[in-house]
Order: sequence, then structure tokens, then C-alpha cells
Amino acid sequence: SLTWSNPNLQLIHRFGHTATLISDQVYLWGGQGDDPETPAEELFSTLGAMEVFDTQSQSSQLGTTVGTPRSHHSAAAYQGKIHIWGGLSSTNLNLNTLEIFDVQAGTWSLGATGGTPRNQHTATVYGGKMYVLGGVSTNQFGDDTLDVYDLETGQWTSHPGMGILRYGHSAVVIDGAIIIWS
Repeated sequence: SLTWSNPNLQLIHRFGHTATLISDQVYLWGGQGDDPETPAEELFSTLGAMEVFDTQSQSSQLGTTVGTPRSHHSAAAYQGKIHIWGGLSSTNLNLNTLEIFDVQAGTWSLGATGGTPRNQHTATVYGGKMYVLGGVSTNQFGDDTLDVYDLETGQWTSHPGMGILRYGHSAVVIDGAIIIWS
């Protein structure tokens, strides 16, 4: 039987953020909203704040706040690291920068810049690669470029997409295939 609970443990109310699960921890990062450190006149500013929700204790705490504040970005987990790519900067510019958060060390590092700058896209990890598809680029809504980041070599490659323009969609890997819902 399905049950819903709403423990209301989120410390920062936000939208356009990501939530990434590693072990028993959910890492909420970025987005726009009301960071407790933000003055009231900047309520919907772009955030660089991380919040960590522990699924076992059902409690939240503020995490390491570093990295470029961004919203409508993607975050993908790979080998204990969260790869945060793209999105909108605090000045509403599309980004194509990659920042990596090492969960165990609690440190941030820069990854290779690459791919088509965009927001509202998906990034899905499969077979040691991160596949970035769709989104809003500077050229159009529903970018059709497929950018692939090799998580082992740190190299970007671009490929033609599916010929279907989409943004604000979702994607997941099922039985070795990336399934996209729009």
C-alpha cells in the first residue's frame, strides 16, 4: 500500500533545483528561492546552497555551499560524486560549465566546460558517460543536440539529437536504454 508523508524538513524553499541520492543522503542543490542567508528583497535569487537530507534520520542540514549558483540545471551521480552541469546563472545566462561535488571529501572541483549551453535539460548517466539532451539554449526552446560527457576521460562530444525539440522533460535509464518523458 502506498502512503505519503510530508515531514516538512526542507530548510530552504526552492524551485528549479536538483535532488541527487547517494547512499542514504539526498543532496538538494541550487535553484531559486528563499535561502535563509538571503535578504527579503532578493527572495527569488539564484542559489548556490546545498542541503542534505538524511533518509535514515529524516533530518536535514545545510551542506557545503560552493560552486556557481544556478537554477534549472542538471545533477547526475557517478562513483560518489555529483556532476552539476548547465542551467541558468544568476544573470539568466545559459551555462555549459561542469562542477563536481565529491560527497565523501565534501569538496568541489571544476570539470571540463563543454556541450551546448542550456537549461531545463536532462543529464542521465549510463556506462560511464553522462548524456545531456533537450533544454532551452540561446538559439531555441527544445534544443536537439545530444552532448555526451565521458566521466572517465573528462571529454565532451556532440551528436545530432532525435529530431524532437523538448525542454522541461525527464529521463531515466531502464534496461540499458535512456527513456525520455516530455
